[in-house]
Amino acid sequence: MNKLLAALTALSLIAVASCADLRDLSALQQDLAHEFHHAAVNVNVNNGAYLTVVFQNSQFPSLPDSERAAFAHRVAVFVRDHYRGVGTTLDCPPSSG
Repeated sequence: MNKLLAALTALSLIAVASCADLRDLSALQQDLAHEFHHAAVNVNVNNGAYLTVVFQNSQFPSLPDSERAAFAHRVAVFVRDHYRGVGTTLDCPPSSG
């Protein structure tokens, strides 16, 4: 019985942590949409380590390379500063442009 209770407790803690992560991702998605004036933003975490941000149906891919790089940098800095799941591993040096 104690093993079952311990297992259920562990699963409950994982579920609570997952819900918090989903809330954080949802908040990040809404913040990105607001900050960059784009309604269709998808945010996803893969394998617990890789965060992807996709601006669907946007004009950003058609920008010149330097403008696309500057935009990507702005998004990365925004994510670093607004998503607590990033930790300290995301290195976003100042933009060169």
